[in-house]
Amino acid sequence: MISSLHISDTVELCITDKMLQKSFYKTKIQDINLNNVFYTMVPTSETGRPVLFFKDQTYELYHKGSEGILLWRIVYLGSEKTDNIITLQFQAISGPEKTQRREYFRQPVSIPAEFDMTDEEAKASQKTALSGRIIDLSGGGCSMMSSTELKLQSGARIRFAFRGVTFEFDAIVLDRIDYTQTKSEWDYKYRMCWIDFIQGSRDHLVRLVFDQQREFLAQISLSGR
Repeated sequence: MISSLHISDTVELCITDKMLQKSFYKTKIQDINLNNVFYTMVPTSETGRPVLFFKDQTYELYHKGSEGILLWRIVYLGSEKTDNIITLQFQAISGPEKTQRREYFRQPVSIPAEFDMTDEEAKASQKTALSGRIIDLSGGGCSMMSSTELKLQSGARIRFAFRGVTFEFDAIVLDRIDYTQTKSEWDYKYRMCWIDFIQGSRDHLVRLVFDQQREFLAQISLSGR
């Protein structure tokens, strides 16, 4: 299952919080054992603090190799100290599976959005604009919560305002998580990829995303003083 991983490989550990926002932390493979068990160095956050993991919880591991970007789902088993070096122990439980390259930085947000379905069959049945909430945003796409059911690879035209600028992008659905059997406020979470820009530009959006990230880091720095 983890034959594509090697000692000293650079990987990314992904943590998904209760708001379904993902955070990625780079680290290196320190050792590999039997039964799909491996060890990594302890990753740190932007503030330089060690990232915390919780025993028996599931996380994601990303690695870019000759086959593309691969994804594993992993369980945290605990930490060990060898030669005064602390390592984290994980076990892969599924994967690898190929996934998309993250070309743009994703900024956690909470932005109301309206959208229309662009597929001809879906457009015929839609009477009013549909609603959702964007929970992360980048120059490549977004993650959006909505109670409207969309099919994978279906199209939508999404309208939203970010930092005082209105954007309208055509997008397609890359992935969908169903929350209809939970107590979530929304029924579905979608991973959307921009395919065309109706109003606003990708470069403008990327600049605004970086502006917000810089302000966020500055606030963290001030609160830590």
